[in-house]
Amino acid sequence: MHISLEGNEYADQCSQRLTGPDHHFTADQLPPCIHPQHARRCASQCPSPDLIHRTLWLAPIASNTPLQEDNSKQPIAHEFTAKEALRTQAFWMLAIGHGLALLVVTAVNVHAITHMKEGLGYSVSEAGLVIMLMTVGQMGGVLLGASMGDRYDKRVVAALCMVSHMVGLLCLTYASHVAMMWAFALLHGVAWGLRGPYMQAIRADYFGTRWLGRIMGISTVLLAFGQMGGPLIAGMLADWQGDYRLGFSTLALLAALGSVAFWVARPPTRPKAARKAAN
Repeated sequence: MHISLEGNEYADQCSQRLTGPDHHFTADQLPPCIHPQHARRCASQCPSPDLIHRTLWLAPIASNTPLQEDNSKQPIAHEFTAKEALRTQAFWMLAIGHGLALLVVTAVNVHAITHMKEGLGYSVSEAGLVIMLMTVGQMGGVLLGASMGDRYDKRVVAALCMVSHMVGLLCLTYASHVAMMWAFALLHGVAWGLRGPYMQAIRADYFGTRWLGRIMGISTVLLAFGQMGGPLIAGMLADWQGDYRLGFSTLALLAALGSVAFWVARPPTRPKAARKAAN
């Protein structure tokens, strides 16, 4: 509904709508003056201070009832089904990158203290302090991710976090000074806290939210191999070599491959059938 009035006639129309016996209006029945984009114009054109006060007071209410023509201009994102997601390169690259990240995380959780105690000569209490700093770094990474929000490409952030995992793990593996232990704790912890929540968010951005539960469920089956494989790889190579250097170095290399997987996991295109339906 469009009202094109000027001066007192415009003010009278607003007054009748706002003060009349029937105060139950739908969005398209409201005079344009009480929509947010017209509130200031109404204030400048309506001579009644009381009417201006009511107009500006109702503006927030109108903002919660969007106009129909505004909704029609919003693009409708395609919601991928699980089958459609499985046919995309992005699904598999995200699964590979996430799985390789879990290789590193679970191996560190299981074997880091043993490596610091037996391989590097630290006491259990000193190793515990490193793990505590890593946990603090993880909490800081979560807060950093919350502050960054959607301002940065999650794919690039995840790729950089995998590089941080790799460098941190190498610092732990070949630590010759306590500073390298602190570097490991911060690099690994912050990357873990920053990357973790993005794993669900990036899938929601790529595939939508309608079928996200099923898509995440299928992904979790693949991620289980990463959760189990990390401690097994590090432990088996440690039994073979007598220390964790080869195992952790191998996992650091896999973390680098995970960074590449995230980097190439670009947003998928809509399936042909969805494009035809949209046209």
